[in-house]
Amino acid sequence: MSRHLLNYLELEISPIKVYKLLSTLFFSLLVGGFAGAQNASTDSVKVESKLLADSVETGQPFYMSLSTLAPDSVDVLFPDSTYDFSPFEMVHKVYFPTQIRNGNLWDSAVYQLKTFNLDSVQRITPEIIAVVAGDSLVVQGSKDSVFMKYYLQVYPDSLSLKEQTRYRHIGSNFNYPIFTAVGILVFSVLTTLLLIFRKKISNWFQKRSLKKKHKKFRIRFDAAVFSYKKQPDTGQANTILLLWKSYMESLERVPFLKLTSKEIHLKYKDEALKSSLMAIDKSIYSDFMDGDVSKFDYLQVFAENRFNKKLNELDS
Repeated sequence: MSRHLLNYLELEISPIKVYKLLSTLFFSLLVGGFAGAQNASTDSVKVESKLLADSVETGQPFYMSLSTLAPDSVDVLFPDSTYDFSPFEMVHKVYFPTQIRNGNLWDSAVYQLKTFNLDSVQRITPEIIAVVAGDSLVVQGSKDSVFMKYYLQVYPDSLSLKEQTRYRHIGSNFNYPIFTAVGILVFSVLTTLLLIFRKKISNWFQKRSLKKKHKKFRIRFDAAVFSYKKQPDTGQANTILLLWKSYMESLERVPFLKLTSKEIHLKYKDEALKSSLMAIDKSIYSDFMDGDVSKFDYLQVFAENRFNKKLNELDS
């Protein structure tokens, strides 16, 4: 009987049993000590959070403050844009410099939030991450809530609509983008056409101006010749000559008013023009007035020929 008892005791205190028992005991002590240190570190981090509004409107921003008080050995990580602020959305955040309070580090931040959730009461419990001895711990702040503001307090089952059959005109807004685009397009087209046809356009305006001046000259010249024919006069003959010279100067860009009859002949080598100018000079300076207007005819013929030549130059 004592032998059986001895065998039983030998079985119970075998080296393998003793090793397993000691290993289990050591592991339990290690885990318990780590958990105690973890709880102690977590408890040393104080987190305070508060929504700075009692009620909010859909889509309108409001603010939430978040602060921590932790030992110098603990690193604190605040929520950023990757954090889930449900049922809210983060719009902006502002961090403040760290302060020392009674040997601990005080950190704070303000978050701008908004919500599109329609629940009447909306809650949030923000979290921070405390890094202790290479390990990270999640610490929750205080839970807070806000109420939603509703514009339509009562939802009727049916709506009673008022009939209005009178026409009412509603003015349309001016479409500035379309107007600007069309203006740029028209300006571009006109500029392109001007660059392509600028010579033709310039010639057209020059021809128009020449025709207008020539028509005015013929009317005045014919009227002056008619007056001379009715009453020959030295002054009237000189007026006809000056009228012709003035027109030719604007047409030819030559100072006809400063040129003598001889100088005009030397420039243009026209014998008929020479004869006409000499006859007019004789009437002016010799006081020989015979009322013959044929001496003025070639002045108009010469002006007509030079006018047509200018038009042909512009057409070429």
